[in-house]
Order: sequence, then structure tokens, then C-alpha cells
Amino acid sequence: MQNTPHYIEKIVALSQRHPVVTVRPVHAENGIKLINSGVHISDSLYDKLVNHKLLLPLDECLSVDNAVSADSIAETIANLIDETAFGELLCSSSEKTKLVDIFARLPINPVLAFKLTVAREEAPKIYRHSLEVALCAAVLAMHTHAPQHEITNAAASGLFHDIGLLHINSEFLDAEHSLTDQERHHIYAHPVLAHLVLERFPEWAQEVGRAVLEHHERLDASGYPRGLDACEISTLGQLLAVAELAATLISGKSGTPAPEDIRVILRLNQGKLNHQFANVLIARFLPESTARQPQTYGQTLSSLVEISTSIQDWQSIARLHGEHEIVMLISQRIERLERDLADLGVDLQFWGMIDTGLHEDGSSLHELAMAAQEGRWQLRAIAQEIHRLWTTLSPIHPLARESIWAWSQRADRPPQATLEARAKQAQATG
Repeated sequence: MQNTPHYIEKIVALSQRHPVVTVRPVHAENGIKLINSGVHISDSLYDKLVNHKLLLPLDECLSVDNAVSADSIAETIANLIDETAFGELLCSSSEKTKLVDIFARLPINPVLAFKLTVAREEAPKIYRHSLEVALCAAVLAMHTHAPQHEITNAAASGLFHDIGLLHINSEFLDAEHSLTDQERHHIYAHPVLAHLVLERFPEWAQEVGRAVLEHHERLDASGYPRGLDACEISTLGQLLAVAELAATLISGKSGTPAPEDIRVILRLNQGKLNHQFANVLIARFLPESTARQPQTYGQTLSSLVEISTSIQDWQSIARLHGEHEIVMLISQRIERLERDLADLGVDLQFWGMIDTGLHEDGSSLHELAMAAQEGRWQLRAIAQEIHRLWTTLSPIHPLARESIWAWSQRADRPPQATLEARAKQAQATG
């Protein structure tokens, strides 16, 4: 499972720029030696490696020049703190010194060093994101007064959490690529793949490996790959989920997010994420707001209409097919979203009464826009949960199946794609 064609392809591509050499013979699963030790990997060996099941994971047989090391990781972490908005997570230079030292002491064995090097050279967005999540995870652990070994585990869990993505077709990770259901299941498998890698190494096999497996689980059991609920997810797994959200927010194009933006997003995720770690995240940001992406009244109202329409469509389905388990489950998710939006002052039953004067109130309009944007993504997450559960919970009744699946397909459209589709429809109808 670890020797996927997509991972081998990345290794061969890496070998075009950095010497990749076998440090032990590569054997097929049946014991036949495919490649001797001391051989330079090249594209001429691709077919041989892909067409055989290998006895060992390939990266246990290889080394590469200029491999990632604990020192190089620590240097990059220091640069992130000094040169980006991630530095605002820290309160003092002594915290920076402590964090950089923790990363410099990470026990990175040669196999994981090789895999991280593949990420750095062939999937730089994954590598950068992994370092950002590692930094956020370490900060969260530090500011909940965790002992040093737990901060180390938090840093390692962030560093390794997405290595499973290296074994997946890179096209699936392109934001412009529209995923099929089969392709989406490959994405859902990446925590499992990462866990399989880590379980081979005792230093990371327990707490870190478990957290990596759980980093897409959610407290309300809406996550993946196992649909665990709050009492089943480890503390480190819950921390890692918040750390990934933090890294995504901070590395956004608009710069450091304002604390009120973070509060909006976290309040709409309060049933999914650990409150203690979420509050640490809010507290770590400076109160000064950076320049915000301008929002228009029309865009915000359009998003709210879209959410309201989608929820009304679901409620119609629920009235007709509410006896089915999947309908009851998704209705619970929808009701929670409505409550969370209402807590933020967004009552979808009365969106038409929203004050048009908001276009002159930049602060209120911005908060409303953030709630609408996050609410739209929450709907999309609900639709994707339907897709994950479909094989086990899809109803037998054909009308119910058709209605639920059609709703999930509509709700799963990215917000921008939905707006563009609506604009084209309006143009077509003149």
C-alpha cells in the first residue's frame, strides 16, 4: 500500500535533480531481487518498480543527497516565526528559542527524512503546510502547559500528518480539480496511509501515529476515516485538528486573520473542535486587525440565500424521508448549523429582513460575510459526510436515494463554483 505508483513517480522525479541511491537491495514480495544496493534510481527503473509488489516500503531501501534533517526543519521553523504571520502566535523570543530547539532535537530517522525530502522537493505545498501545522501544534501544546515530551509529540504529529498524501495522485489535490467520488475516497485514505508509515517506527507509533490517524476526526463524529466521536479521539488528535485549522487560517492570502474572524469560524465549528485548544488559538492572536478582503452586500446576501435555500431543500427531503437513518443524522447536522449561525445573529428564516444599511457598516458586514462563507463550507462538509456514509447508510427506497444524493451533489459544489453557475443560468435565461 505504501509503494503506490504515484509515490514511486515522485521518487523518480526527485532522482532527476538529486542522486537517489539504493542502500539495500530492492526485492519483490516473492523474494526476487529487482535492484542491487548502490544503484542510482532513474526513470528507466520506474516500470520495474511499479509492476512488482515490493517486499519492503521503497523508501526503506533508498537515500538521497541533501535530505531533510532536524536542523533544516528547525531553520525553516525559525524563518516562519521571523518572516510570516506565524510569529504572532508567540509571546516572546524565549518561546521561539524553546520551539526551535524542540524541532532541532526531533529524532528524524533516515526513512522519514527521505519521505520528508520527497515532500520538500516534489510536493512543496504539502511540506510547507506540514511545517506550519507542526509549528501551530507545538504552540498549542506549549500554551496549555504541556510537558516538553508532549510538545515534541505535537510538533511531530503536525510534521507527519499529511505524508499519506504523497502516495496519492497529485492531480486530486489541485484546487481546480473536481473530485469524483472514487477520487475523494483516495483523499479520505491519507490519514490511514500516514499511520501505516509511522507504525513501523516505535518512537512515533503510539501517540503521534494515533493523532495522525485522527487529525480529520471531529467531536460530533462527522469526520473521517473512522467517524470517531469526542470520547474516542485522543487529546493529541484533537489538538492536531485545531492546529491544522490554525495553519490554514494564518497562511491565507489575506495575512493574519483578525481575532473576530477566528471567533466566527470557531463558533461555527464548536461542535466539532476542542474548545480549550480553540480558545488558545484565539488568545494567541494580537488584537490589531490587518487589512480585510472587501465584502459586498450583494455577495453576502447571495451566500445567505444559497445557504437558506439549501437548508429548506433538505428540510423538504427530511419531511418525506425522515425515517431513514442517514436523513436523521444529516438533519441533526443541519439543525446544529442553524443554531450556530443563529448564535452569531444569522437567522436564516429572516434573511430577507437583513438591514440593507449593512453596506455602510464594514465591520458588521465583514462578520456576516465570514459567517456566510463558513456556513457554506459547513454545508459542503455535510454533503461530503453523506458521500462517505453512502455505501452503508444509503436508503433502499429509490426516491429517497435519488433526492438525498442530488441534494448532496448540489451542496458539495465549492461556493465560487455555485455562484458562477448561478450567474451563467441568469445570463442564459436573460
